[in-house]
Amino acid sequence: MVLLANMIWLIGSLPLLAMLLAARPTRGENLTAAHLVTGPAALPPTLAAALFLWVVRDALGLAAWLGLACLPGYWVAMLALPLTATSPRHAWSSKAAGLLGFAAPAVLGNGAALGDWVPWLGFAAIVGLAAWVYGLAGPYVLRPVWQRLAPRLMRNLRAQERREGPPSNFERSQATWQRERWQHVTQSASVDELLPFVRAFAPEVKAASLERLAAHANLTESLERSIIRGGNSDPLNYLVHHYPRSRRELAPAMTARLEQVHGTWTEAARNTTKPPEVPEGLINLLDASIAVLRDGGELRPSLAKWKALLASRPDYRGVSKELTRLMS
Repeated sequence: MVLLANMIWLIGSLPLLAMLLAARPTRGENLTAAHLVTGPAALPPTLAAALFLWVVRDALGLAAWLGLACLPGYWVAMLALPLTATSPRHAWSSKAAGLLGFAAPAVLGNGAALGDWVPWLGFAAIVGLAAWVYGLAGPYVLRPVWQRLAPRLMRNLRAQERREGPPSNFERSQATWQRERWQHVTQSASVDELLPFVRAFAPEVKAASLERLAAHANLTESLERSIIRGGNSDPLNYLVHHYPRSRRELAPAMTARLEQVHGTWTEAARNTTKPPEVPEGLINLLDASIAVLRDGGELRPSLAKWKALLASRPDYRGVSKELTRLMS
């Protein structure tokens, strides 16, 4: 296998080496699609590196697996260096890095004859070139993932801090104000009057409002009207987190609200050249819809409309995929 790896490295890598050494600063030449030439040329040294890693796997131990994981990055580096060598600013550094990358597989596979530590030099060169590529490409790959996860992580972190940490000055002042307001709530208060206190910072006010709502004679009917009317997220928050009955009975109201907001947003999209903003409270509306769906309410036709509409907007495709996952 060592002989085969050496032949692939020495003979197969010569075209890439010639491209690297012959690279000159461009005079405006277009290098578009040049990677279609350098890419195949970079495959022989990468294949040779893989074979050499297999040969010296016992000497490298677990590090051999790191080397294998670095091979895609090493390949990208080797196909890119002949191209970056055409830059006046990076010509010599690119050629030096390319020669180092060219020699790395041979040093990795044959260096043991000179000393046990020599193969590690070739290994370090391969890992270094891969780290350069992964370091440049990583932000572009990870940024969309982070943009999707960061808001959720921050919300969870803030919620955890609120649960475990002492109340902030804002929370204390709001709790005092909410206690004062609660004193003026009559025994005949409507569901709409009680709903704002469900998210009160004062725990005794929150508990009392939940108890009053659960015992309210017109809870379901009033909640249906509030959902259809829209305007704030209090009914939806109560539906998701505190509604004491089956949410299935609220499916008609949720369907009406979903269709109403869908029609409004579609009309706004039809009358403007720019994509309209996401309707305020859409995420709360979708969360409540999923809660009703999981209790047996039939909302799939309306949610399917929203899924298709969001998928048609590049900025909202992530929301559409999340909605698909939640519906499954």
